[in-house]
Amino acid sequence: MKNLLAPHFAFDDISRAHLTYYVIENRFDSAYANLTVGEFSVQTGACTHRLLLRTDSLSSTVFAQGSPGQGRDYSLARWLRTESFDVPRDVSSISFFRMPRVKPTCSPTGTGSASQPQSGDGSPSAMDWHFKPGNGVLLDETRFYIELVREADDSVLAVLDSVGIRGKTDSRFADVFGTLPTTVYRTVPTPEDARGQRAFLRIVPYRTGPSPFGCTAHLYPYRMNLSAFQRYAEGEYSSWMQDDPRFDVLDSLYWSACLSYFDGLLATKGCVLPQEAPRYYPSEKHDSMFAARYYDSVGVSSVQHNVRVVYPKNCQPQEKQTASSSQNTTFTPFSVSLRSSNASSTTVRLDAGVTLDRVIIRIVSVPGGHVATATEVFCLSSLCDVDVPTSSLHQGRYQVVATTQDGRTASVPLVVVR
Repeated sequence: MKNLLAPHFAFDDISRAHLTYYVIENRFDSAYANLTVGEFSVQTGACTHRLLLRTDSLSSTVFAQGSPGQGRDYSLARWLRTESFDVPRDVSSISFFRMPRVKPTCSPTGTGSASQPQSGDGSPSAMDWHFKPGNGVLLDETRFYIELVREADDSVLAVLDSVGIRGKTDSRFADVFGTLPTTVYRTVPTPEDARGQRAFLRIVPYRTGPSPFGCTAHLYPYRMNLSAFQRYAEGEYSSWMQDDPRFDVLDSLYWSACLSYFDGLLATKGCVLPQEAPRYYPSEKHDSMFAARYYDSVGVSSVQHNVRVVYPKNCQPQEKQTASSSQNTTFTPFSVSLRSSNASSTTVRLDAGVTLDRVIIRIVSVPGGHVATATEVFCLSSLCDVDVPTSSLHQGRYQVVATTQDGRTASVPLVVVR
């Protein structure tokens, strides 16, 4: 389907973090307005730097409660931000997924908000149905702003996006307004006066109206990017559900990518540990296939329960793992240099002779092996320069380790002086 992005899947910690979204909601008795937002990235030339969301105080089950006051809610917005990054000095752009929604908490027929519009219900389109809470049930006007904020003084460099939802007393349909409110994946140019500055992106809820409660926010982790199957287009809302045949295609792509990733992990490490296994299987059959491919399993039965204990197949001793990994360290030449006077970032040059695609760059402390930072980038060429933030690093010795999608690794020492 046009206007949809290519699917990316969550297998490792970095991709899982990137495919985690904020859901910000303003709830009422009979309906709620919300925004799902995530997939932030910065594009410069052929390189894409994915930005991770701050998740230290939220989860999928722990909700942050906003202020009951009117206007912009900065008490909630302090939890709704990306990691800090250096705004490129060259021409660049910022992309993100954001989908506004209005949903009834129940329906007159008792079928709930998941019921689809029926013939003759008065909805001019499926998208209008999706914004049809009913007459006068949205008490507030709710808006959501995406701001580019300078890290040094918390000042707003630019408002990159704005979308709002308001109820109507004379119509069952909500009014959705703002900057291209039904374009769910947006790319905006980076403001010229923000170039070269250390900044982050912040989502700010706004509310005005008589309801006594503020907005809430929580995390929504998903196994693939929502931009691969959700959109508003041509007056219609499309969100593929699990029973949609088109989702079988995505599940097929997911499973193929899953086996490719874990085969690479097996070749690099010698085994796949149970805690590294995927968190989603398209079916029980796929679960069994994965277990048979990577594990030796033992069934333990009793009156109360039936337990399967799994052991990694062919798990090598540590020294063999190291030898196996060293066979893949052919990622040369490779260079690291400090580019900014305040040492806030390090430019890592990636050179592999072939198109790199997905690369994970980790900065590891020496000694100790603690991962201080981790950055995932997408390079569309064989030579790519990536700005890796280093402002949070203490003075000392580190190792910059890059891992390509096919399991090749390379490293270079880095010394930070404060």
